[in-house]
Amino acid sequence: MAPTHNRVGVKKRRAIKHGRKVARVQIGTSHEEFTIHEDLLCAESLYFKSKLQDKRKDIEGDCPICHEPLQPGVLEITFCSSSCGANVHYECMRSWIETKTAANVVVTCPMCRSWWVSSIKPKLLRCPELAVKPFEIYVEWLYHKIISVEESQEEAEKDQLNKDLVQAYILGVKVEDRSFRNAAIHAMAEVARDVKTYPALGTIELVYQETRAGSGIRKLVVAMWAIAARRDWLKDADTGDWKDLPEEFTRDLALAFIRKRKARDTWDLDAVKAGNEEKEGSEDSESDMGSESESDDDDDSDSSNAPENESLPTPPRGPNSPEAVLP
Repeated sequence: MAPTHNRVGVKKRRAIKHGRKVARVQIGTSHEEFTIHEDLLCAESLYFKSKLQDKRKDIEGDCPICHEPLQPGVLEITFCSSSCGANVHYECMRSWIETKTAANVVVTCPMCRSWWVSSIKPKLLRCPELAVKPFEIYVEWLYHKIISVEESQEEAEKDQLNKDLVQAYILGVKVEDRSFRNAAIHAMAEVARDVKTYPALGTIELVYQETRAGSGIRKLVVAMWAIAARRDWLKDADTGDWKDLPEEFTRDLALAFIRKRKARDTWDLDAVKAGNEEKEGSEDSESDMGSESESDDDDDSDSSNAPENESLPTPPRGPNSPEAVLP
């Protein structure tokens, strides 16, 4: 009796077609060169599209030769680079060229009738304003739609990881790729969750020096600090690292705390008066402002986001100490 075998169905992943043209992109002042599919680069980045395929129209609708859907990524597509920028199936255009050549007729665009330029020689593009390491992250994301990070137990390496992701976001701004910017934000949030750390002073300075107000990366670092913040961070006014934080960041952080504060149903004027009366011997004393004897209202705001029946983690020594981790 012949042996039997279990048949396992395997779903094959369809190959994504990125076109035949490639671009040689030299990055940074060191001119480190990357070879990337031109169509892939221009489909994601408005910056590269303006430099490599500025005349190309959006890939949508039907092929002007066969009148079938273009289907980018499934069918290979070329376009009229000399004039109108119309998109055409590569195989349809190849047949068109063969027919015209056999008839000894000049090959023209099927849409605008301009001469058809069919060279696939790689274009060279120099981008000294872009940084090499973030661009390496970008290339990986272009082809695989992932951002790889290496976990580390060293605090300095953890913060460097955050800086790398911020630099990736900044590159996403420069190349005008919103999807990549969002991917960098998501990766940074996942690092905070998995590594249990958050951006330190150097990372925050980088964010606030290189990004605009209201950007997603600013909102993220503020949200992360609003989650991890402890009263101890502001106790030592003379040596606390918090004094070096960007002014815009401290303002955004204060606004985040205000939004998190529990809403009050009523304004209890008597309680407000009693809770803020100056006691004997407390005149001109600022040291009591961060003490544990503060009003119940302040204590309540510290624990408003803690799960029921679960104590808060031990507060860290300061905003840049190794123990300052996300709860």
